[in-house]
Amino acid sequence: MENPKNVYLAGPGVFRQDANEYGGRLQQICSENGINGLYPLDSDPPFFDGMTPEEQGRAIFHANIALIRQSQAVIADLSPFRGPNVDDGTAYEVGFASALGIPVFGYIESADLRGTYTSKVTSLSPGGTMEDNLGNPIDAKGMLVEQFGMTANLMLAASIWEGRVLTSFTEAAQAAASYFSKGA
Repeated sequence: MENPKNVYLAGPGVFRQDANEYGGRLQQICSENGINGLYPLDSDPPFFDGMTPEEQGRAIFHANIALIRQSQAVIADLSPFRGPNVDDGTAYEVGFASALGIPVFGYIESADLRGTYTSKVTSLSPGGTMEDNLGNPIDAKGMLVEQFGMTANLMLAASIWEGRVLTSFTEAAQAAASYFSKGA
């Protein structure tokens, strides 16, 4: 049997208090679907002693980039994080993978967070949204809010495989496995 495809697991789960256990559960779901989940914390360099926090951050960046380069797909948690937008690091990883031609399977598990980007800005931004004199939504700083009906900013949402944001990590793992089974 062929070796399972590596899939990088992007998302803010690394900030959870139980991040390692959570990552292990995601990796188990991947394994059950015949793919190999590479979790960002798998790559934490063991040589942090004596490093400044900035040096540690750069080491983590390079280790995670190496994991993405070893992957044939990315599964990304696109849930709003600390506001209406996707976690910054996850957005970067999605863009990086897309630039390399690696397919990205995105998901948002919570149904109340799957609305359009406009609805998320309205409900999750400090000050919500208002309308300008043409009826367009603007945020509290007077900036237009995009209205493309996508789940996230258009550049992020359009980079997701088939333009579909899935409803769970399990569904995303199944989609990735199906993608590979079709000869990708």
